[in-house]
Amino acid sequence: MRRIVIVVVLVAALVAITLYFMCGPKPAPVAPAVDAAPRPAQVDAAAPPPPQADAAPAQDAGPAAPPTAAAAGTPREPREPREKPEKPEKPEKPEPEPKPEPPKPEPKPEPPKPEPQADAGPASAPARQFDKLGPAPAPVERKLGRVTVRARNKMGSTYLLQRVVYELDGQKVFEGRDASGTLDKSLSPGQHVLVVRMLYRGTGFGVFKYLEGYRIDAHNDFTFTVNPGHRTDIAVEAVEKPGASLKWEDRPLINFSSKSAPEGGAAKKK
Repeated sequence: MRRIVIVVVLVAALVAITLYFMCGPKPAPVAPAVDAAPRPAQVDAAAPPPPQADAAPAQDAGPAAPPTAAAAGTPREPREPREKPEKPEKPEKPEPEPKPEPPKPEPKPEPPKPEPQADAGPASAPARQFDKLGPAPAPVERKLGRVTVRARNKMGSTYLLQRVVYELDGQKVFEGRDASGTLDKSLSPGQHVLVVRMLYRGTGFGVFKYLEGYRIDAHNDFTFTVNPGHRTDIAVEAVEKPGASLKWEDRPLINFSSKSAPEGGAAKKK
């Protein structure tokens, strides 16, 4: 029952709306706006402006304003370009006048040299005090020392000595074929370094004949001090190191011992 009532109400509402739009007053049609003075694409500047439609004024608004050039549709006259004012030229700076050079100082006259005075007797005695001094003492000569080097070869029969070389402070001073040579040289006081080199060749027979191919350079260095007016004796000995486990080429050993004493006195062993 409710559905029927709702449908009837809706149908009645639709019918009432339809009748209202069909029988109600219709609005007056609005006329499209017409441009009273259409602007042509190109207008001659000399042609007069087009006439305007007469319109009845509702109220007296006074005299009408004269039409402007924009309203008349006439083109605007081109403006003349404004000339930029020229910038005033900067005045040139005057060149500085050269400064006068200061006058050069005149050279001073040299003072006159004193004339040599004649010997006035006792008055010139103070000036001759230095003449009484004797000649300068002779420089003290620094006494030198002397060093003597002797070598002895105590190696076994399997070591054949072929050459002995002495180097003192890095310079070779002696070379010989055996240890019989002696070095005797003057040295300046101070510390010095002696290097002794002994060159050996292996000798052998039977099972030890392979030693003939070996060459051994045994060497050692020794630092000693030389005193002025003293003599230093250095003894060099070449011996074999003890020990059966040592290799044959590692056995040569060079030992040093030294003695120092004044010249002509007994040497003291160090």
